[in-house]
Amino acid sequence: MIRRKQTFSDHIYWTVAVIECGPSKNDELDEYRLITRKELQRLMPVSGMTLWRMERNGILPKHILIGRKAFWRHADILEFLHRIAKGG
Repeated sequence: MIRRKQTFSDHIYWTVAVIECGPSKNDELDEYRLITRKELQRLMPVSGMTLWRMERNGILPKHILIGRKAFWRHADILEFLHRIAKGG
């Protein structure tokens, strides 16, 4: 059996499908949830440098600095993933 290589788009569709499986128990708090670079890289299989370039070019939402650590709003990242999955 020949398996084709999984692409970034395939991963985004899968990630969005997993996220949309069902409502979270903490839907009210999801709006305020922050995720780290490691968590973001679990959702998007790209390097830290690629994340930086995507953010610099306006593709990825801007991060929030707390101390010296970067965080992204979970709701912004979900919106970004939905937009990518729809082809936009």
